[in-house]
Amino acid sequence: MARYTRSWAKEHFALFPDERYASVTLTTITNTKNIPVAGLNGELAKLGMQISNGYGDLKEKTFRIAHMGELTLADVTEVTRAIEKILPTLK
Repeated sequence: MARYTRSWAKEHFALFPDERYASVTLTTITNTKNIPVAGLNGELAKLGMQISNGYGDLKEKTFRIAHMGELTLADVTEVTRAIEKILPTLK
C-alpha cells in the first residue's frame, strides 16, 4: 500500500519527505497543486472518506494518506481515485 500511495503521490503531486525516510504507515504528500486541503477533505467526507492535513506551517502545504491498520489496497485505491475526481472541482 505504501508503494502504491507513493507512486500515486509522485504522479499527481510530490512526496514530502526524502523517500529513504518515508513512513511505512502513511504517506505525506506535498500539495504542489495548492489545492485547499480542508476543501478536499470536506468533499472526501461526503463519500465517507478522510485524509489528514499537515501540522502547523504545513497545514495546507501537505496532506497525509494512511495505509495501515485494517485498510486494504482497495481502500487506498478508492481514496486516491476519489481525490482525482475531486481535484478539478477545487478552487
